[in-house]
Amino acid sequence: MAIGNVLRITPELFEIHKQRALEARKAQENAASNVLITLTDAPRSRGKEQSTTCIPFDLPRTFPTLAFFDEGGPLHEDCARILEAYTFFRPDIGYVQGMSYLAAMLLLYLPSYQAFVGLCNLLNTPSVLGLYRLEPQAVACRARVFEQLCFQQLPAVARCIQSVGMTPEMFLIDWFLTIFAKCLTVDVASVVWDLFLLDGEVVLYCTVAILRILEDPLLHPDGRPT
Repeated sequence: MAIGNVLRITPELFEIHKQRALEARKAQENAASNVLITLTDAPRSRGKEQSTTCIPFDLPRTFPTLAFFDEGGPLHEDCARILEAYTFFRPDIGYVQGMSYLAAMLLLYLPSYQAFVGLCNLLNTPSVLGLYRLEPQAVACRARVFEQLCFQQLPAVARCIQSVGMTPEMFLIDWFLTIFAKCLTVDVASVVWDLFLLDGEVVLYCTVAILRILEDPLLHPDGRPT
């Protein structure tokens, strides 16, 4: 309910894109088994549909401690089909690493179709879409905001990060792409998701509190004040 369905995704649309993805997968498997293949045998492509080949490699690394998304796991097939269907729904974006965490988080709480609706609409929001399009301006803007916030709230940590040659882009984008599902435990990430869906992108920057919690070990990794 918090995500909504402004894209008006229907069960029929979900099935259409799942079927298109299935047909493309079968065509790729047939092509791989043939010695010769002509251009007319290749599946038609409107964009980045071939990016689905990355999905089987990413799923086992998605919430690995749960094992739900490993091959043979209870949510593996559903997650793969949702991600494939999204790739054919938005071939201009395709599959991008990080999406598996979004789909997986939704599947932990929702059935397959509703999770697909949530994924499509979530990835359509301005706070997420620019990152998955890998737009340099969207990435740089968010990094600047986070860096300024960090210098205001945690100047010692900000200087420490800067002194070792790190930039916010090195860790922040990974955090934001998965709405912190990758770097936090599922129960804590779920709280961040609740707040994000209610209050929007500002919540992503409020999680600078994570660095506040880790301030002492970040500044004194050997356990002794410097």
